[in-house]
Amino acid sequence: MVVLQVACGEHHTLCITETCDVFAWGKNNCGQLGLGDFTSTSKPRHVKTFHGKAIAAVACGKEHSMALSRQGEVFSFGNGNQGQLGRGKLQGHAPSPLSVDDLAGVPIVLCAAGGYHCFALSVSGSAYCWGYNHAGQLGLGQASDADTLSCWSPTINRYLRGKLIVNIACGDYHTAALSKNGQLYTFGAGDSGQLGHGGSENELSPRVVFELSGKRVVAVACGRFHTAAVVLRENNTTSLYAWGANTSGQLGASPHELPRALAPNLVSPLHGKVLAPVIACGAEHVAVAVLPDCTTLDPEMAGVNLDHAGTLASLDLTQVTCGANEGLLEHVLGVVFGSQSCINSSFLDKQAHLSTGLHTSGVDLEAVRKAFTVIFSMPRARDCVISAVERLTSQPKFVMSPPTNVESLRMYLILLELATFRALFTHPDMVLSRTFRSIAALHEDMKTTLHSWWSRYSEEQFAGVVSVVQNHLSVLGPRGDSRELVAPVAVLKELYSVNEESHIVPFQRFYNDVLSSALDRENSYLRWIRRDNVFNLLDNPFLLNTIAKSDLFHVDAALEQMGHQLEGEYLVLQVHRESLIEDTIALLSACEIVPQVFQRPLRVIMRGEQAVDEGGVRKEFFQLVTREIFNPKYGMFVETEKRQAWFNQVSLENEQEFHLVGVLLGLAAYNRVLLPVRFPLVVYMMLRGFAPTLALLKDAFPIIGRGLEELLAFDGDIEEAFCLMFAVNYERYGEIGVHELKPGGASLPVREDNRNEYVKLFVEYMCRDAVQRQFTAFKCGFDLVCANHALQLFRAEELESLICGETSENIDLLHLRRNVVYDGGFSDDHPFIRNFWDVLSHLPQPLRKKFLFFCSGSDRVPIAGLSSMRFIVQRAGPDSNSLPTASTCFNYLVIPEYSTEEKLRERLCTALDNCEGFGMR
Repeated sequence: MVVLQVACGEHHTLCITETCDVFAWGKNNCGQLGLGDFTSTSKPRHVKTFHGKAIAAVACGKEHSMALSRQGEVFSFGNGNQGQLGRGKLQGHAPSPLSVDDLAGVPIVLCAAGGYHCFALSVSGSAYCWGYNHAGQLGLGQASDADTLSCWSPTINRYLRGKLIVNIACGDYHTAALSKNGQLYTFGAGDSGQLGHGGSENELSPRVVFELSGKRVVAVACGRFHTAAVVLRENNTTSLYAWGANTSGQLGASPHELPRALAPNLVSPLHGKVLAPVIACGAEHVAVAVLPDCTTLDPEMAGVNLDHAGTLASLDLTQVTCGANEGLLEHVLGVVFGSQSCINSSFLDKQAHLSTGLHTSGVDLEAVRKAFTVIFSMPRARDCVISAVERLTSQPKFVMSPPTNVESLRMYLILLELATFRALFTHPDMVLSRTFRSIAALHEDMKTTLHSWWSRYSEEQFAGVVSVVQNHLSVLGPRGDSRELVAPVAVLKELYSVNEESHIVPFQRFYNDVLSSALDRENSYLRWIRRDNVFNLLDNPFLLNTIAKSDLFHVDAALEQMGHQLEGEYLVLQVHRESLIEDTIALLSACEIVPQVFQRPLRVIMRGEQAVDEGGVRKEFFQLVTREIFNPKYGMFVETEKRQAWFNQVSLENEQEFHLVGVLLGLAAYNRVLLPVRFPLVVYMMLRGFAPTLALLKDAFPIIGRGLEELLAFDGDIEEAFCLMFAVNYERYGEIGVHELKPGGASLPVREDNRNEYVKLFVEYMCRDAVQRQFTAFKCGFDLVCANHALQLFRAEELESLICGETSENIDLLHLRRNVVYDGGFSDDHPFIRNFWDVLSHLPQPLRKKFLFFCSGSDRVPIAGLSSMRFIVQRAGPDSNSLPTASTCFNYLVIPEYSTEEKLRERLCTALDNCEGFGMR
């Protein structure tokens, strides 16, 4: 039998064999042998209470013990009266190993036991402590008071965070921590000088041993009241230093000559020898290993405790791709993916993981992706991973006990990458459902960390995670069990929140077309407005596409109509072309007495004309009204540098006409008519009740926005460079006016200390205050028509799409073919029509937009897509040189039957190039 490690307590001993079995002997009055009883033994006995778990490390305190498995589980047993078992106040003596549940999932690589306290060290250098703390031996910055002498559960030591700790040793009432770069910290009881700080005071938080500062410590150990350290010297030799109590000569000197050492004392007999970077201390002795003089120590390895190697099973890309023994690889895969701790210690970036925290996960996602690609190309290896993950996620604690530590969150990043291979899993729905339930159950501080990690993803990585959740929802949706949707929707909501802050992917990525199509519009909407305490997709509107939201908008209108018994089925407007604006204002003003009539279908009658309104007259009405109102010559709106409409702050028109524009926008939304209007996004944001921001101002007025950004970023004397005051000049019919952004602003210069206030006030003035009269009337008119609960479901961009249609950088005109009507002898199989669709399919995107505008009056796509738009193509006689013409009111294209495809292309493109309108040039 080969023994790999031995640990000794005050009166008991544990050892680990090469088969990862544990043997114990000695005193067992508190159960510190872990044999399941309290019977002491003078002979080694096999500790069978680990139930076959492979144990990689053990540690012993006075009357308690710790063990660490290859899968990262931390066990404790023995005396727990001072909290040294890490299982809470109710835990007394434990004769069998118990899991330290608070460390579940944490990739622990080292355990250290003091007299009555414990430390555990993670793979990334986080130190967890618990137990007795009367002298500050836990290093938490304060000693426990009389009522709380102990820390009963593992607590992260915030003072050691970021110190890159690689080893920890514990004495009876003191602790030493060694960093990767050889810096030594000590804390706790100092009455015997065991801290090495030159005095006998206790230290409540980690403090550098100043005498060894500048030297590279490569090993440390603590006895009962003394400490010893191996220091690597420049000439590849080592020195041993010891300090603290010297009652039995444990400092390498006579107790009579040196009763104790308050600072590190060089052990002279070993000076110049080559010592192994390992050391051990008993109660009153020290043991070191002396190597042959010719031995060369690797300086890069010297700062790392070699006992860590192989403690915790983990995986990296090299193991997967180096052509290792396939059987061994399969075994490793089964172990790693069957343990949260092992997953959390795998695929780590060698440097980044040492700084794991809010801003970095330490996971090398590219390595994860490459490794999975290789693994899933090998059937047996793939099956090992799938089987292990399915076992892991099926454990109750996977969902019921979500991680409470940052390093434990890494597994979610890895499992979500693994989920991209969903099709190869035996039970993918179960694995993903439980993974999402676990994420959804995280505490808020853990979710905050996960948010931060996701926010640093590339677009491809983030889109991949979103797709994993979306695909899962699309599978669950048709089943109709809303309970299954709760957790994945909650996770997608977290991702959506990240995207709203970081703008990684377009918000449309969060639309789920399957759920949107399957949504029971009316019942879901009724439950939503009643605020029924049941899961409802409407509480997560980011999931619903604009088609579903548009339908809900009209469901609200229908329900509103049912609540008011009004005469008539339509809202009828009878107007004269010659007095269109005046008639419209008068008729709509009369309707405001009963605003519910605005939510009826609109019918327009042009007085003196015979046309029956089947949609074309209504569309023409909106086009005529908007063309007149938005004409800059009318004076209500001005055109921005982006050729969008903005309120004219010096307009002489009264509020009633701006009110009319708001009403028209609402009517267009209800009647599914796309308005040829282009407002900046800030207008729709303010319609939704949001305050303007610098980003929104920049979207509307890019030059002004960039100027304000330069002001905020400027490093220098702002007052001298910009010469700005807290006032804005504006022109009113040839006269210059001045508006103070705050009282006395005309004489208050903008400086470094007040530029943020200036920008805030300037944004508010430009977007709100300067046009307060006009916008208030406009919003009042819109709200009169659209006082609609469903409007809360819309983003500002979606509200714009509802009114004006959706912008698209990839218009497919062939979708028009699905709802086309031919007239004048054309048919779908006519040779000319085949050429016609072929020409349209090869138009560049700018000309496709022009074609859409040419035929419909708008270059926007309806919410339901081009296939929902009725499109008419009429033959205008045989071949000629005439250009095609169109009637935008009816989406009507009139085109001669050109003799060749080349001529068709040339004539059509000529017509499109000469087509201009508001928003097109």
